[in-house]
Amino acid sequence: EKLEIKKPYLTLVDGSVVYQKFPDKEHAAIVNAANEALLGGGGVDGAIWGEVGEPTGPVEKGVTPGQFKSQCLVLRRKKAQLADGAKNRYRGDTDSFDVGDEKSYVAGEAGLTKAFGKLADSVGYVVHAVGPRGTDTQDKLDKLRDAYKNSLDRANEAGLKVIAFCGISIGLFGGNIDLASPVAIKAIVDWVKDHPASTLDEIRLVTYFGNSNEYPTYKTKLAAEGNI
Repeated sequence: EKLEIKKPYLTLVDGSVVYQKFPDKEHAAIVNAANEALLGGGGVDGAIWGEVGEPTGPVEKGVTPGQFKSQCLVLRRKKAQLADGAKNRYRGDTDSFDVGDEKSYVAGEAGLTKAFGKLADSVGYVVHAVGPRGTDTQDKLDKLRDAYKNSLDRANEAGLKVIAFCGISIGLFGGNIDLASPVAIKAIVDWVKDHPASTLDEIRLVTYFGNSNEYPTYKTKLAAEGNI
C-alpha cells in the first residue's frame, strides 16, 4: 500500500521493522520503540538489541559498553546536559559513555544512533523513539504524535532518505491500535506538509506480522488519507 504525499511515499508493509531491507542502507533508519532508559527492553526493542549483539540494561561496573550502548548513553548524557541548559544535538556521534546525571528520555522524545552488529548489515541508523505507555488520554496521544514527528526530525537532520517505523506504543506499552494508528498517520502527513524540503524519499510503516490486526487497521486508516 502506498500513499504519495508530494515527494516522500508513505508505504505500508507487513513484517518486522528489524528485518527491513533498503536500497541505500547508509541513508536509512529503523525506529525502535524504546523505553525511557534507552538501554534495551522487550518486544522490538529487545529484538533490535539482539541483532546488534550487545547486552541490555545498565553498564556493569568495570565493563566497557559496546558501541551501540555507548551511543545510547551519549544520548542520555546530552539529555542531562539539556536539563542544565546546555545545547543538545540528539546525535550519538561520539564513543563517550559518560552518562552524566543519567536523565532518561520521556514520552514523545527521540534520539538517533548508528546501527551496529548484524543490524548494520541492513540499515545505517536507529531512531530511538519513546512512546507513551497507553493511549487512553489525549495527553498520551499528543505524546505519541510527538514521538513520530521527533523521529522524522532526527532522520531529516541526518540527511536520511528512508525511515521505517514500527507501531510505537502498540504492544508492550499497551496502546490501542485503533487510537494509535490514525495519530501515527496524521503525524506523518502533517510533518511532510510542514517540511517540503525534507531529505526523505520514503516513510515506511511496518506492521508486525505477529499481530493480525495491525495491517488491516493501518490499511483502513491510510485509505482515509488517500485524497491527499
